[in-house]
Amino acid sequence: MSEAHFESCINESEIIKQNNLNISKIPGFPFISNSFQKIGYANFFRSLSNWQYSTEVDNIKVDEVKCGDIIFVTQHFVNYFWEIYHKKIKSKYILISHESDYPAGYPWHQMYLDHKNIGYWFAQNVVAKHPKLEPIPIGILPSPIESFDTLYDTIKNNVVPYFSRTILLYLNISPGTNKNRTDTIQFFKTFFNENSTKVIIDESRIHWKHYLWKLGNSQFVLSPPGNGIDCFRTWESLAMGAVPIVLKSELQPLYDDMPVMVVNDWNEVTEESMKNFSRNKLTEFDKDGVPLRPKLWVRYWINRISNFRSKFIKDSC
Repeated sequence: MSEAHFESCINESEIIKQNNLNISKIPGFPFISNSFQKIGYANFFRSLSNWQYSTEVDNIKVDEVKCGDIIFVTQHFVNYFWEIYHKKIKSKYILISHESDYPAGYPWHQMYLDHKNIGYWFAQNVVAKHPKLEPIPIGILPSPIESFDTLYDTIKNNVVPYFSRTILLYLNISPGTNKNRTDTIQFFKTFFNENSTKVIIDESRIHWKHYLWKLGNSQFVLSPPGNGIDCFRTWESLAMGAVPIVLKSELQPLYDDMPVMVVNDWNEVTEESMKNFSRNKLTEFDKDGVPLRPKLWVRYWINRISNFRSKFIKDSC
């Protein structure tokens, strides 16, 4: 079954059903998630690995790492991993790093990416281009007092078909996570009349369920960078069937073939440009009338990473 056919057949009831069948209890299933379940150390990207290096788990045995093995590293531990383990590993391996706002692709990462034993690196918050470096999504993370049940319930009861939504553009931005956000808020207040009924701006935190409800009634959601270049809001918006608007970055491969509006500058975000995007770019929808978003799903990344690994072992091991 193709990704498009898989998703076009899904509706909110199927999402709930898939989560109930989630035997491994990976948080957020079937969505990609940044959530980490300490009981059993469950996290989707961790579950794909042969070895882990993190605060909770350090089970790498350098003499037993085989060609094509996948090593998961909590992303802000990557520099320690290079120093402690990488130089001792004699086989070619695939690295996955996640669960952190720390960037991947800094200039000092270049020498490791060029090393013959690093076959490939799947990483969160990629900030540079390299033939062996590919971005993976930050995914979805509930607020500290909420759970994924809130997300599933809101999807089931509150998602509105895309072209029936009453909010054209929604902004819910906490200025504290990035100094540029205050200017961004002010720009949109000025550009779109503050009294506009088509543009809703929330500057303070609201209850997660209310926030999700607004996403599910919005066509577009502004998603500027936060602590890292990727943002939970991007993937929450996609889960609720909205189109996130993001700045152009090295995360572009994540947005290819996705209902994501990428702009060079916030000045490009106008009522006309959003309507043109809806009219010209959104061509495939699921049963609930929301745009298809293949890279939101665990299934996509299982196929992407496992297929890459199989080919890597065949070609390089």
